Amino acid sequence: MERWRLGAALVVFTIVNVGIFFSLYDMSQRTVSSVNLKNSYQQRIYDHKEKAEMSKVRASGRDCLPLKNKTSFLIQPWRLASKYCENSKCVKNKKVNWTMVFFVKSAAPNQVRRELLRRTWASLSYVEGGRFETVFVIGKTDVPKYVSLLQEESERYGDLLQFNDFDDYEHIGLKTLAGMQWAADNLPVNYLYSSVDDDFMVNLGKLQESVEENLRNMIELSLPMFPIICGFTRGANEKPIRQEGYKWTVALDVYKWPDYPPYCHGGLYTTSVAVVEDLFHASRTEKTFHLDDVWITGVLRHKIGMPDTMLVKAKDGTGLHYSGYRGKQTDGVRNFMKEEWEDCIKLFNTTKILCTCLK
Repeated sequence: MERWRLGAALVVFTIVNVGIFFSLYDMSQRTVSSVNLKNSYQQRIYDHKEKAEMSKVRASGRDCLPLKNKTSFLIQPWRLASKYCENSKCVKNKKVNWTMVFFVKSAAPNQVRRELLRRTWASLSYVEGGRFETVFVIGKTDVPKYVSLLQEESERYGDLLQFNDFDDYEHIGLKTLAGMQWAADNLPVNYLYSSVDDDFMVNLGKLQESVEENLRNMIELSLPMFPIICGFTRGANEKPIRQEGYKWTVALDVYKWPDYPPYCHGGLYTTSVAVVEDLFHASRTEKTFHLDDVWITGVLRHKIGMPDTMLVKAKDGTGLHYSGYRGKQTDGVRNFMKEEWEDCIKLFNTTKILCTCLK
């Protein structure tokens, strides 16, 4: 059995080559397969999904409210359908107990962040029984330069999901919902789903341990569904900010209660695609509000009847937030986020088996 040495060597290789990642792959070799595989996703039976969803909404007693339309997608992640990483030699020789897909909230101009994540934690495709995939969720842009760059980026990497609505903080909930909708429509219900910001470092070793612990708890406690794991912070007893002028201000007509329900701070949280389906169905008859972490893992979680005991904290250090990325870009690509990744590597359990999948 291959042990940590092989994985560590591959990770070190990743770090050393961070400065030259823009030239690693020939984009032209990806174009034909990207078009074919994107079309294969679009051939899924939409009407069947929509009818099933309407049945769930009616069963919940919310069919008296108007059902919000689903979003459409301009770019979809063709590499996930190709099973590029799943069929790699390293992963095929391992026992896979579960699969997780990260939906990373990004923006059209954040290409450097996405490139660095692909070369750091998002390059890991397998850790001790868990298989990982990464999709970057991006809104629509009308800037010609970014339209062209995103198309090229999609053809090269096949990991972009662009939804047909514009990006801004006030509507960040729409971005999260776009990823949830795509996951609910395209992924098996036994897959795991993670929402993460593109300024986060994720320690997949600790996340893998948290997932395994909660899978055991499901069996031992006879839980009906997988919980929501807060990978960064589990908020409790927090109150809305009513004073105007702040980023997190919430008006009374948006949220009238004096306290928020317990929720996961939005940088990183994990649950099952089955739970995501229920949360997404609930969202279609509820007013969206811009604090998407409070709304989805707190308000909507209560709407689907998931108790506070099913909102659990991951191991400390699972999600690490690093601010000031824009300033660090002046250091050049080679050194950008290098120290943060090296610190994250030190946190890995050195006995874990892992695989990488550089795109």
